[in-house]
Amino acid sequence: MPATADTPDTSRSLEDPRLAVRTGVTAAVVFIALGVPYVAGVGVTFAQGGFPPAEPVSTLLHVLVMAMALALVPFWAAVHATTPPGRRVFSLASLSCVTMMSVCVVLNRFIALTAVHYAAEHGGPAGLEWFLPYEWPSLTMALEVAGWGLFFGIACLLLIPAFGSSRLDRAVTLTLALSAGFCLFGVVALMMNDFTLMSAVAPIGWGPGAVTACVLIALRMRRRHPRTATPRRLPS
Repeated sequence: MPATADTPDTSRSLEDPRLAVRTGVTAAVVFIALGVPYVAGVGVTFAQGGFPPAEPVSTLLHVLVMAMALALVPFWAAVHATTPPGRRVFSLASLSCVTMMSVCVVLNRFIALTAVHYAAEHGGPAGLEWFLPYEWPSLTMALEVAGWGLFFGIACLLLIPAFGSSRLDRAVTLTLALSAGFCLFGVVALMMNDFTLMSAVAPIGWGPGAVTACVLIALRMRRRHPRTATPRRLPS
């Protein structure tokens, strides 16, 4: 049906990216604000003898990681929304992997904050070791590495083709590639039953690597879609 004054031609309208940019930048700020104390807490824990951390640091790290995993979902959704249409197949696939990562990580940390915490206070029943978040072998540690290592690593790889060839885009893709490499190397190390190697390598990808990627991508969003930009209006 041809467009009329009462039925405007919506195919000619352009999507306003400002809401997606604001969402992405806000989620990035939240992730970075959570990630900095998380990285610091992990460093302090290693300096004091390694994992598992003592309370209340353990509970604090669980809460921080849960919030970080959740914050990445709207951030990645904003990245997908601001990706050129011809490359959105990559950003959509990447967003799906980040969503699966968030589910794995949140489940693990929620179990640690509730069931494991309660069971430990009541004597630690038989079989509890299979659900300890910082021990290996442990079902929940495998879930954590599946999330941050496998799904987040694949998400970073899938997102690389969504970016162009500008200097900032190259910095983003390099950061994503390095983060994916550290994460997936950790997965391989755990599959080889080398928990020490996994613990030394993989957190670089989902810690400093993820924080750096968020900073660079948020800067790219602001540059490509400045606050002063206005959407094109439909002809009246």
